[in-house]
Amino acid sequence: MVVNTTFCVEEPIVNEFIEWAKGVYLETACRDCSMRNEMIMRILAPSEDNTVNFAVQFICDDNDRLVEWIDTYQPVLLDSAAKKWGQKALHFTTLMEEV
Repeated sequence: MVVNTTFCVEEPIVNEFIEWAKGVYLETACRDCSMRNEMIMRILAPSEDNTVNFAVQFICDDNDRLVEWIDTYQPVLLDSAAKKWGQKALHFTTLMEEV
């Protein structure tokens, strides 16, 4: 299963966001929940003025780990990001599976 969290990030904080996404968000997912094949992709579709959209993704092979991520780890990380940046970095998560 692919876990994708899309972020809409205001331009002034893009570099800080990328550092956080790599060093905190994905690092935690891989280290604590055994996620793999992590990546951050810039979405090339047009976006709102002064924002950049990113897809932050990884693969999860274990449903128990996925539940642990969704229920325990991700909410804490996204809450800390919301406290840090407020409306400057909005997000939504999508779970996907190959067909």
